[in-house]
Amino acid sequence: MASGLRRFIRDFHREFDGWVGRAFSKQPSLSSLADEPHPKIGLDDFEQFTYSQWKHFKRFHVLPVHQNQNPATCDLKVYQDSLIYSLIIDNFKPGCRILEIGGGESRVISALKDDYEVWNLDKLEGVGFGPKGLMESTGFKIIKDYIGAFSSELPDAYFDLVFSISTVEHFSRKETVVEAILADIHRVLKPGGFSLHCVDALLYSDHLFVHPLVSTVLSRIKNAQTETDFKVIADDEDLWLMPWFAYYTRWYHLTRQSLKKFGQPFSINVLWRKDQ
Repeated sequence: MASGLRRFIRDFHREFDGWVGRAFSKQPSLSSLADEPHPKIGLDDFEQFTYSQWKHFKRFHVLPVHQNQNPATCDLKVYQDSLIYSLIIDNFKPGCRILEIGGGESRVISALKDDYEVWNLDKLEGVGFGPKGLMESTGFKIIKDYIGAFSSELPDAYFDLVFSISTVEHFSRKETVVEAILADIHRVLKPGGFSLHCVDALLYSDHLFVHPLVSTVLSRIKNAQTETDFKVIADDEDLWLMPWFAYYTRWYHLTRQSLKKFGQPFSINVLWRKDQ
């Protein structure tokens, strides 16, 4: 598909989602929420952001591409993009070195590339319905490889932040692969650098599912922050689940399962810091 047509379809979807949200819900758009005074999201209070909640939208800086999106209709990536973008803006000075794992057509990189040194690590093989090529490829470095492959193009102890959005769930669940991924992230982070990941999770009536990398991080890294307790999450009245509208207009053609059978998508967010 020509890049111009891809961009048109992508932009049309975003505008349509926002219009539906404004027309049929009482929720304001993200741009309206961003206009309200809100405190910064500090890395030291990340325990408030370990899984997706409605109140988070009131704390976000909004990416230009998501201005008209609405929490009542938006895709999961809109929440995840907004959290990552806000944490970067609020905590990392311009010029910091940032690596996105599996960024593909990264909305966050597009918004940050003029002020930060940003890298995108993506094999561009279409894994997990990702892209096989980029419509935009200037202003940042693209490394066509996988995390865990210990690419020589990624320097040791270099990055202030390594992050991913809706990527971890596509990794192999094999213990050896998870170990290699975490070792590679540790390798490329500066001492004191941060690793931040928004991971697609699924909520069911009696349990939740999230990639085992999350539990491995919790068991291995003392300062890791996240939440995986089913009861805590399921009983939270403020839990933000991806809306049914977004599921049936964005995911159903890929899953071919009802929302109840597939599981209700939400985001589990994981943060840790490499020792100094």
